[in-house]
Amino acid sequence: MQKCKSVAGFAMLLVLCAGCGGGDDALRRYGFRNFKVVVEQDGLVKQTENGETVLERKPFKIRLYFIDNDSVFVNASFSPAGYDAALGGAPIQEVPGFDDPAISEEPFNRDQVLVVSGRVPGFWYYAGDNEHRFNSIAKINELLACDRDISKIRNFDSPEEVADIKSMRQDTLYLVFAQLSWSDDYTRKIEYKRECLKITFTAAK
Repeated sequence: MQKCKSVAGFAMLLVLCAGCGGGDDALRRYGFRNFKVVVEQDGLVKQTENGETVLERKPFKIRLYFIDNDSVFVNASFSPAGYDAALGGAPIQEVPGFDDPAISEEPFNRDQVLVVSGRVPGFWYYAGDNEHRFNSIAKINELLACDRDISKIRNFDSPEEVADIKSMRQDTLYLVFAQLSWSDDYTRKIEYKRECLKITFTAAK
């Protein structure tokens, strides 16, 4: 896996974020701005409390609700450093896991993988039915429900390290979702929204 080329990544991001669903109108109509994160396992939406949820150690889904074609950066890590910094309100430039532009991933997530890294975020987007990084897309109550199936974990910092969720040694995943664009001269990140998620795994029943 390679890091995406910065110019191409920036250009795509600017196009996609032009449709960001922010503002009070979106909040009143849909109950959220920009995007919403939901975790699902065995067909059931898992409840979160203070951004934390508990899953069995088996495959699950991360669902992003978008109001229109859109995108988010996603850092997943075994370390709490980025999660703690993001929860603490640190500027995104100071949040571990957002150091480089993005990880280049395959379209449609056919391998059902979540890439983890202490340095680099992934870039999940929907730009049309033939151009996205999700396993499935549905239209629900005028919203785009974009599902990312997760059955494997790939460690970007150790490229050969791939594990099934069931055999993963770690008990906790920390995720930070951030919607960003760049200033005109590409020197400054502009953040629209972030969400943080901590997943603790228990033995599968």
